[in-house]
Order: sequence, then C-alpha cells, then structure tokens
Amino acid sequence: MLEFLLAALTTATVAALLIPLLRSRVAATDRLDNDLAVYRDQLAEVERERAAGTLPEPDAAAAKIEIERPRRRPRCTATCRPRSACWFRCSH
Repeated sequence: MLEFLLAALTTATVAALLIPLLRSRVAATDRLDNDLAVYRDQLAEVERERAAGTLPEPDAAAAKIEIERPRRRPRCTATCRPRSACWFRCSH
C-alpha cells in the first residue's frame, strides 16, 4: 500500500513539473509569430505612407531601420560567460 502511494505521489509530482515546461515552448513560438506579424505590419505601414507621399523618403528609410532594430540580436562570442556584461543577452 505504501509503495502504491509513493508511486502515485511521484507520478503526480512529475506531471506537475512537466506541464508548465511543455506549455512554455508553445507560448514562445506564438510570441515569435506575433512579433514577426507586428514587424511586417509596421514595415507595410511605412511603405504605404511613403507611397502615398505623406512620409518623405529619408524619414521612411530611418523608420525602416528603427523598426528592424529590435530584431537584431548581439552574437555570442567565445568571451561571453556567465556574469559577464553580455551574458544576459546571449542564448547559449
């Protein structure tokens, strides 16, 4: 009887720990898709305003650079270690 109770508690604990881990992978994928959709929409809006003549060409170029900036990530280097200045930005 005791073995059955321990097995049931172990199974419940493992299940409770695995469920959030499996959900976070799906949420990360959805967030990435959402971010890409927002960036595409922003770029399309800049292009529409440029084509309509309400946004001058230099301003449109600057806006495109500014919109694309959050997508750029610093690359990890061999010197990037835990507790270093760039560690929190890198995905090891």
